[in-house]
Amino acid sequence: MAVCYRQDLFEAAGLPSDPDEVAALWEGDWAEFVQVGKTYQAKAPKGTYFMDTAAGLYNAVVSSSTQQYYEDGKLIYKDSPSVRKGWGLAVEAVRAGSSQGLKEFDPPWQRAFAKSTFATTICPSWQQANIEKFSGAANRGKWNIAQAPAAGNWGGSFLTVPSSGKHVEQAKQLVAWLTSPEQQVKVFQKVGNFPANRAAYPLPGVVTYTNPYIGPEARSGMIFAMAAMAIQPAETGPRAGELNNAIGDGILLMEQDGKTSDEAWNATVRQIDGNTR
Repeated sequence: MAVCYRQDLFEAAGLPSDPDEVAALWEGDWAEFVQVGKTYQAKAPKGTYFMDTAAGLYNAVVSSSTQQYYEDGKLIYKDSPSVRKGWGLAVEAVRAGSSQGLKEFDPPWQRAFAKSTFATTICPSWQQANIEKFSGAANRGKWNIAQAPAAGNWGGSFLTVPSSGKHVEQAKQLVAWLTSPEQQVKVFQKVGNFPANRAAYPLPGVVTYTNPYIGPEARSGMIFAMAAMAIQPAETGPRAGELNNAIGDGILLMEQDGKTSDEAWNATVRQIDGNTR
């Protein structure tokens, strides 16, 4: 996971636009990312925000932590340090006015790319395809990619071969082929999905890859490879995705409905506890 940002908007707000210099602004802690947001907002081009959504920030904080929603199989979201930190930083961003308050993937979020109303979005590798699709030709070359404050993962999938299938051995061979380093490199370059096979990371098709839409200065492959190698394992659980979405929606209660932090958190807890009993 990285941070994708608009070079032109950063420059207009008096911030550096070089990827290494940008990464240095928030290196080591998502709290620094929030502080950069305040700096941006103080000189922001009219009608723009530092980030698309504080819910995305929350997700990034939790996703880059080793303790998330479960510990030894037990649900611990109320006491999880990463949940507390992520929520607190999201609240800080909302209060600072540095988030546009959009819900990721909804139509208003999609349209905001073309309207150039936010300067950063949390950027797993596959997000590059959304940036190109929704930003359009007019914004080609305006985006760039920087290392995130902490390495994390957002997304992923698995290939399964049911034992009851008619062609189990052939299916296993197909899975082995699809997950080989060479094939995963092709998928990465075609649609942006980063390889799960670590043997692909040092291959030229990854480590030297630059996204043609974002531009030759965007070292996409190197940045995502470095992030992938730095990720620390975290326990997940059967309802982790559901919890993440529920808390993200709770943050939107502050961003879109004007709820206080306590009101939003209490509503979120009621929803989660009602669904997980």
